[in-house]
Order: sequence, then structure tokens, then C-alpha cells
Amino acid sequence: MKRLTAFALSIALLIMLSPGAHADMVTLIKSDDIFTDTGKISWDQNSGSTTVYVSPVRAQDISTGSDFLAFCGDFRTSLSNDFKNGGQDYAARTFEDVDFLEIYSPWQITALTELFGRVYSSAFDSTGDVVGEIEARALQLTVWSILGYDDAKKENSFKGLTEYNYTNWEDVIEMSQSWLNALMDVAEWAPEFFKITEYNYTVYVAIDAMGKLNHNASQTLISVKEAAVPEPASIVMFGMGLAGLGLLRRRKK
Repeated sequence: MKRLTAFALSIALLIMLSPGAHADMVTLIKSDDIFTDTGKISWDQNSGSTTVYVSPVRAQDISTGSDFLAFCGDFRTSLSNDFKNGGQDYAARTFEDVDFLEIYSPWQITALTELFGRVYSSAFDSTGDVVGEIEARALQLTVWSILGYDDAKKENSFKGLTEYNYTNWEDVIEMSQSWLNALMDVAEWAPEFFKITEYNYTVYVAIDAMGKLNHNASQTLISVKEAAVPEPASIVMFGMGLAGLGLLRRRKK
């Protein structure tokens, strides 16, 4: 009986430590735009350009009805019509997943987490509501700048914002550039940015009609949520799981 109990507790621990359902498929639909001013962005040597909202979007999980703030990951890929209307299938991933790192380099992920950890709270509160308008717009622009760097060409394929139907768009660009400069030398961050907030990140990669992950099927989305403090019950389960593993080890001896 003791052996069975120890085994059960050990399994509980392993479940808690496992990646879980991060690769589960979810169906998302756009519920709202944070800002609806259009801006023109350009990229690459061939002067490719498009008109977009320089803004995160609010997405809704159709199965749960819950809304969350999502940053757009690829400025060259449009959000699919399915996402805008009926619902787009996505695979929920983490930054550590190999298929995500095939597109983005580890340094880009580090830069993103550094950026969000330092400035996200100046743009949005814990529910995803805007607390700083210029900061919120600049944050999306900076995400594009970081993820737009082409490691193979050793240059940023994202050339930036050339037009914007927003009165203070020069302030948005200036703030974004100051953050990028600071990321190159963390020592230059203003004192209020030295405290880094821990966040959990979910990367939503589109699934195409063939059921395969396809970054071109719809723009990749990135959600940011403040890391939760473990609940007392979770801490107790964690301790019980460790105790179970210890008991099994002693019995083997």
C-alpha cells in the first residue's frame, strides 16, 4: 500500500513538472483591435511594404470564450480571414519548442523576454488593458523590429514605420528605438526598468487546411501573462511528490 501511495505521489509530481498541454490545438478568433489607426511599414531591400494596424489584437479562444491580448509576430504575414471571421486553428507552443526556434533565433527570444519583462507593465495592465498609449504602440513596433532581423543576411529586414495615421507616431518610433538601443546595453536602462517582471509566454502557430503547422497560414501570435505565484495546494503537492520519490528510492535500497 505504501509503495502504491508513493508511486501515485510521484506520478502527480511528474505531471506537475511536465510541459502539459502546451502543444494543444486551439481555435482563435479576433475579438477586437486595440488600436485601429493604420500605419505603413516596409521591409527588405526590394522595398516590400504593407499597411497594417501597429497594434496588438485581442483574441478569443472559441472553446472557452476567454479573451487575451496577443502581439503579432510576423509583419509580413496577414492575419487569416478565418481568424478575423470564423476561427483559425492554432497550435499553442512555448519559446522553447524546436519548431518555433526554426524561424526565430535564441537571441531574439531572449531579447523579447527582456523587452516584455522591462516595459510591458508601462503599456498594459495585468488584464491587457492599455495604461500607456504610446508605450503600447511602441511595444508592438519593437516586437516586429526584434523578430524582423535576418540572421542569414545579418541585417534587419524590417525597415520600420514610414507612415502612420496617428498624431504622435514620431513619439512611438522614438520610444521603440530607445528600447532597442537599451537592449544592446542593459546598463543603459533607466533605474525604473531594472526590476524585471516574470511572464509566461504562449506562441500560437497557425495550422493550415492540411493539419500542418504553417507560419504563413496566419500571422503568429504571442500572448504575455504575468507568471502566477504557486498556490499553497500546488506547493503541498510538489512536496508530497518529492517525498514519494524519496520513499521509492529508499525502498529500492
